Amino acid sequence: MDSNFDEVYERLKRTTNAVIDSWGNEGNKPIVLDKNRGSVHCAEWLREINPDFKMIVTVRDLRDIFTSIEKQHRKTLMLNHPDGMNHNIVDARASALFAENGIIGTPLKGIYNLGDIPNIMKNVFIWRYEDFILDPKKTTDIVFDFLGVDVCDIDFNNIVQSTNESDSYYNMKYIHKIKNSVEKPTSELPISPRILNHITNNKDLKWFYEQYYPETIEGKSSNAFCISANVTTTCSS
Repeated sequence: MDSNFDEVYERLKRTTNAVIDSWGNEGNKPIVLDKNRGSVHCAEWLREINPDFKMIVTVRDLRDIFTSIEKQHRKTLMLNHPDGMNHNIVDARASALFAENGIIGTPLKGIYNLGDIPNIMKNVFIWRYEDFILDPKKTTDIVFDFLGVDVCDIDFNNIVQSTNESDSYYNMKYIHKIKNSVEKPTSELPISPRILNHITNNKDLKWFYEQYYPETIEGKSSNAFCISANVTTTCSS
């Protein structure tokens, strides 16, 4: 590297790309999707080896994410959380989940970091969970357009799970079983209003709601359909 840095550096990029191409080439498909919540931390590095990479980042109202995790935890109270958090104190679980190294806090930090990388958002699509539930076809068609592929018909009432995860590794706290149809969650879990209000009023999380859920802010419409891509959020009632 001291005597011929530029050539060695390009060799590193070629080698990395070769490994990625080889790993995802079993099906000889033109597009390969890799699912990992840690990928959002690698956006700048990905652009270095592939300037045309595309990343889909799914987001959801943080209160609903916490509620979903709590719901599963209360179904598995006999099993401790594998993340070292306090098993019996709700507030302590919330603090641990939203901490910088928590299950929620870690990817949030990665999403926040996207705003500090110049021109990276042209490679990123922010996909809101609520928009997908409201109109699955509309949102997926927009994703297809972002990816530059032809729109295909998807039967949202006949979804087949093709993946298998080792949920026992995390003591069944974060299960990966999916429903066979897209539908809005109906069951509500009693969560302390104090904790939910703390999530939306937390100054460290204000950016998330301002950027991706402006309708939750006082004075905004609460029945908006928002597609957020390339950092620009547009909402229409």
